[in-house]
Amino acid sequence: MERRIDKLDLISSLPEPLLHHIMSFLPFEEAVQTSILSKGWKQAWDTYPSLEFTDVCYNISRKKETLRYMEQMLLKRCREKISLKKFSFRMELSNYPELASYIDRSLSYAVGCNVKELKLEIVYWGSVWWFKLPQSVLCVRSITVLELGGCKLEFGGSSMKLPSLRRLLLKQVKAEDRVIDNLVARCPLIEYLRIDECEGFKSLELFTLSRVDKIKVCNNYELERLDVNAVNVHSVSIVGSTSCEINIAPCKSLKRLKLDMVSIRDDRFYYQISELPLLEYLSISRLETPNLNTFEYVGNIVTFTSIDISLSKADLYFCSESMDSDWFIAYIDLLAKFHQFSRVLTLQSYFGETAIVPAEVREILRSPLPGIGHLKFIVHEEDVDFPIAEIVDGLLWISSHLETLSLEYKSHYCDKFSFQFSYKNQITDQGGYPPCCKSLPILCWQDCIKKVEVEHIISKKNKVKRYSFEDEEIWENINGLCRYKK
Repeated sequence: MERRIDKLDLISSLPEPLLHHIMSFLPFEEAVQTSILSKGWKQAWDTYPSLEFTDVCYNISRKKETLRYMEQMLLKRCREKISLKKFSFRMELSNYPELASYIDRSLSYAVGCNVKELKLEIVYWGSVWWFKLPQSVLCVRSITVLELGGCKLEFGGSSMKLPSLRRLLLKQVKAEDRVIDNLVARCPLIEYLRIDECEGFKSLELFTLSRVDKIKVCNNYELERLDVNAVNVHSVSIVGSTSCEINIAPCKSLKRLKLDMVSIRDDRFYYQISELPLLEYLSISRLETPNLNTFEYVGNIVTFTSIDISLSKADLYFCSESMDSDWFIAYIDLLAKFHQFSRVLTLQSYFGETAIVPAEVREILRSPLPGIGHLKFIVHEEDVDFPIAEIVDGLLWISSHLETLSLEYKSHYCDKFSFQFSYKNQITDQGGYPPCCKSLPILCWQDCIKKVEVEHIISKKNKVKRYSFEDEEIWENINGLCRYKK
């Protein structure tokens, strides 16, 4: 027994920061119990920088006991000027509004301890009563993280300011119009903002956010207008705003955008996307665009989770500094989604490189656009002049049974090639695949096409040439096509 006590004393004599570090690995209830082990542990507990109280029991006596203990502990720390890194409190108060005064006093003591991270969640079950957050909480210079749930916020005038705040999370908070706007505007260092399931306001204008990097606005069903003007924000997620007018066009640095259960007019949707030049990731789920029939996009590969729309036309211009096999796999996966809701597709490319799908990718993936009948491919520059046959071959793999293909060059002579294809019967398994097709999931286009009608237009020279190729001469003749030469 004496040996065990000696060992305990050795631990108790450790420096206070080490005891705090040990306590940080314990559940909060067990960390509290360390205070009875020795004077060293008791002193370490009295200065422990993280306090967490969770009580969802229905016994009012138990609730009062927890609240009194919390209040006295915070009062002692406030009087002794012991700083508090984190204070977290969660309690069910549906039928006990009279207990709010305990929370008010505890919060004032936490503020007096220069708390840095404050997390407060008041849980209700079928109650219309809201806990009114003390104005003092919204005027604390030390707070860097603020998470509020089940609270009512009221405008605190010019005194409402959180100059050190970097993360703000509001969930199931009630606030009138402009209260959240004004609060956010008075947080000059805010980097992360999340607003979930809040009510009481119909508009949200998030301006003057020079440092914010990520914004999430989710399931605020009374919201009718969302305006975001944050020049440096990189990620925006909007979920469940089915009747909300959204404006994120001023967010010129935006790289990641998620829209889920959002209703938006097709012209507004096009405008929003076209105003985001750095967008790299676009996730669209359950998007309601009842009149959307045309979709245009310029940028790197993006992600569409699911889109329940029907497009008559889609125009896609994907570009990247690095186009390796992994990039093409993501590219083919994305194109595959467009065959579900677009009949006519336009693909644009800087040099024509997006048509040149590597052989190793063709060997493991299927044609992404078997249902596209009409494909337009636009090449903007000619510094890298891919042979016409190589581009046609790649596009006929991307869309395996095209009816028409338009290949247009934008620079110099503005050449345009129009191809119209007619097909012979597919070769069945009994008939066997041609040798060149055995390693591919689909037949090579050279073995499926019966006839090709070609029209070559040189716009600046006002010249038109027409060709007709059939059967075994098709590939050789397409391979012989070339751009206009003097």
